[in-house]
Parts: sequence; structure tokens; C-alpha cells
Amino acid sequence: MRGVELLADVQREHLPGWPVHRWILRLLRLHGGGWMYRLVLQVREVMKLTTLPEAGDGKGFIVYGDPVGYTRMTRASKWTARAKKYHAYMKMIQMTARAEGLKLPLEATEGHEIEIITKADFTNRRHPDPGNVHKAIEDALFHGSKSGDKYVGGSYHYPSYDPEPCVFITVRRCR
Repeated sequence: MRGVELLADVQREHLPGWPVHRWILRLLRLHGGGWMYRLVLQVREVMKLTTLPEAGDGKGFIVYGDPVGYTRMTRASKWTARAKKYHAYMKMIQMTARAEGLKLPLEATEGHEIEIITKADFTNRRHPDPGNVHKAIEDALFHGSKSGDKYVGGSYHYPSYDPEPCVFITVRRCR
């Protein structure tokens, strides 16, 4: 229980600051395994967030690893290595979003629009277009949604470079 209290103190001081999330997720990545799962559960207990906040508030999280851009698929290309990498990245986004307390798939309807803001950090200059990374994140968060991503807006930042690649994602209701 000491870990939960410590996370609660850190979260209160820095809510909703990115540095706290980045620190926690670095610990998760470094220590992996069962310890990682238990810490994710403790973070969820501290945050107690199961749905998207009201309009104006946002929920931010970080997906670590090389960002993958949207991949257009036909019936035959669903089984290529590129498509499999794209689907694995979508599952990682969904897992991280659920660990942060978002209820998936997100639903956006007329009058209840959702905005997604992304900022991708790449390791080198060979990378997908940030707009395609943004589209991949939309697809992951709305995968299986009844209304799809028709009423979703947002923006993406210019590419930036970091030895530890990741994507910063902020999701918020517009109205």
C-alpha cells in the first residue's frame, strides 16, 4: 500500500503533468513482468478514471516505442509484415489507454465531439508522417466503435527527435 500512497502524492502534486506519467511508464518498461502489471493496477486505483472527462478537461498518456503510421489495407495485404506491425501497435495503444483509465472504444457523436492531440518523438529522420501516426492512434482508440471516428478532430505536432521514441496523446471532449 505504500506504493499506492506514494503515487497518489506524486499525482496530486503534478496532476496531470506529463513528467509524472513519463517517470511511471519508464519504471514500467524497465522492470516489466508481474511487477509492471501490479503497478499499472495501483496507478488505476489512484486515478479512478473510467470514462472520458467532461468538456474542456483532457486525459493524457504516453505510448512508448517507435511510432507506427496508418497502414492502408486491402483483403490481401492484411497478412503482410507491415500490417501485422500496425495491428500490434494498435493493441499497444489500446492497452496503454485502458491502463490509464479510458473506456474503449471511444464514442464520438454529433454534439459530443472528441479532440485528439498527438506529439510523436522519433529516434531518427526515417519515420512515418506525424499525420499518419495521428490517424493510427484514432483508429486504435475508435476500433469497434458504432459511430466510428466521424466526429473526431484534433491536431498533431511537428516531428521531434529523442533517443527514447514515444507518442504523447491527449484526448478530450469538445462539448
